[in-house]
Amino acid sequence: MSREKRLLTRPMTITTLMLGVVAVVVMVMGTEAPAALALESCNTGNECVWDQTFYQGTRTEVNCIGGEHGLTTKWSAKNRCANKKVVLIWHEGEIFTEKACMNPGGNRPEPGHFNAIIVGAEGSRC
Repeated sequence: MSREKRLLTRPMTITTLMLGVVAVVVMVMGTEAPAALALESCNTGNECVWDQTFYQGTRTEVNCIGGEHGLTTKWSAKNRCANKKVVLIWHEGEIFTEKACMNPGGNRPEPGHFNAIIVGAEGSRC
């Protein structure tokens, strides 16, 4: 390969490498940072839900008492119930659509919109 061709391909290699680094940084910040925020902002013994994805916006805490709990539209959730699953539901009329199921300690930064949660019985899992 001539010197001119090598010089022309070198910037592409550097650009590709830089894009790879940026992608890794975005991936790490996009998953671990919100999860850490959720851990800090949700008390043990509660299911926490937010009105925006990635644990942003207004947080609502729901006690881990079993059964269905109706909500306004929410977009992210954290299960801090000690030993119970939590199911995120979109409830419209007589139709219930399961959006996600979380075991204890589970996080859902963007499960899609939901407006109800069902807290399972003691020892329940997804």
